Amino acid sequence: MITQTISSTDAAAFTFSGPFNIGEAESYSVQINFSGANVVGTLILQASNDSTNWVDIATTSTAVTASASALFSEGSAQWLYLRVKWTYTSGTGNLSGLVVAKQPERFNR
Repeated sequence: MITQTISSTDAAAFTFSGPFNIGEAESYSVQINFSGANVVGTLILQASNDSTNWVDIATTSTAVTASASALFSEGSAQWLYLRVKWTYTSGTGNLSGLVVAKQPERFNR
């Protein structure tokens, strides 16, 4: 299992997380936590095979209201890299998170 942290950052601005190399992950999940006063915006996961050119994973677009947390759970990634895109609308606070990728059984021996 691979676990990577999304460092706390100001949620009152448009931002991207760093790229996460999820390699040959069997499945992965991303948890985003918000703190502060009614942070509102949109989260979406993006995928890439070269860590340069990014494409939205359309099924992951999630509206965030009132500083709520969000959890994405995806099976069998067909790409090498993943990142989080945050589009700010209103409110003040921070966002942080965690990416967990489960490797195939052959890597756990």
